[in-house]
Amino acid sequence: MRCSSSFAALAAALWLSACVEERVNPNPQPDVRTDTGTDTGVAEDGSVTDTGGVEDSGVPPRDAGDAGPSCVPNNDGVIDRGEMPYSLGAQVLYLVNDDNTTVDGINTAPTDTPSGPQWDFSAMRMSDRRVLDEVQSPMGRWWQPLYPTATFALPLDRAASTFALYRSDASSLAILATVSRDMARTNILFNPPVDAIRFPLREGSTWTVTSAGNGFLNGVANSTVNTWRFTVDRRGTVLTPATRFPVLRLRMELDQTLTGTIIRRTQRTYLFLSECWGLVARVASVDNEMSMEFTRASEYRRLGL
Repeated sequence: MRCSSSFAALAAALWLSACVEERVNPNPQPDVRTDTGTDTGVAEDGSVTDTGGVEDSGVPPRDAGDAGPSCVPNNDGVIDRGEMPYSLGAQVLYLVNDDNTTVDGINTAPTDTPSGPQWDFSAMRMSDRRVLDEVQSPMGRWWQPLYPTATFALPLDRAASTFALYRSDASSLAILATVSRDMARTNILFNPPVDAIRFPLREGSTWTVTSAGNGFLNGVANSTVNTWRFTVDRRGTVLTPATRFPVLRLRMELDQTLTGTIIRRTQRTYLFLSECWGLVARVASVDNEMSMEFTRASEYRRLGL
């Protein structure tokens, strides 16, 4: 894993948001970028850049089975609970670097444009791999009796076959635990549950959560104390390999200590959230990054095609 179970599980909670129902019509801004199959070139920083073929289609990428809108954004800069739909079994494709690698040459600082702040994460990179995430039902799982309020699960670490469990309600999206596919090999409870999102979400929203993560990780006792500070610090536009989206940027800052020791780590993660699409990009710093905006990432995840 690229980070401890406590932080990775919380970060994974935001995967849900882009697992939109099949009938979503997000109606993003009209100047959409689409892949037209034109030639690409590799830049010095390792990015794969499109040399042409940016097309203003005005239509977001959608499933072939799309039968009409079930979530239509009003683009008011506020994300309500109804603007983050999910459906058990829904899948979403991301481009992301491999675990335990870093990506250089990205920039979390926005560019000022006439329409406001903009982040351009659209360039393909040699380090990109395609990952398909699925919202999974708790029904029939070994851990369901232990966490009866869990709404769904998402893959956390495929190599270790672990999942993060979440509870979704009208006011928040909260992470409850990290569990393994096989019975009881990994079972870490977060006490209290961690609100990864509190609704409604708008620029200036802020909250802090301190939670203990206790249990077993791959059969070994694991205990941490975690403090997360959440701030919606900017509103703007993000460009991804899939399309462009109006977004709120949620800054998530972790301060984590291994219980009973002086071992401590910090990490900063930026999450780009769009009405009805939810998570369209996530950029996580390396451990103990000092700069508020950074150019080196331990995770570089964007909505893909």
